[in-house]
Amino acid sequence: MRANYNGWFNMNKPVSYELKPTAIKIIGDTAIVLYQYKWKGEKKSDYLKNREFSTYIKQDGKWRLFGSMTSSCDIIPDCPAEFY
Repeated sequence: MRANYNGWFNMNKPVSYELKPTAIKIIGDTAIVLYQYKWKGEKKSDYLKNREFSTYIKQDGKWRLFGSMTSSCDIIPDCPAEFY
């Protein structure tokens, strides 16, 4: 996976981005985070718009990413328009 992501980022390096947290819920040592983001790559004229759902767990006093899921607001359009 790392090789795939590195190849993809080398083809379209981010030049600007914006994050908008929409919900954060912490239950014990688990955090669930939902946010929207948009970013512009050096080879793209428009922003890529996505939403992300991530789960973090706290281990040894540090928050560590447990897993995440991303979906495109362009392909599955249910993101609030005021962000974009």
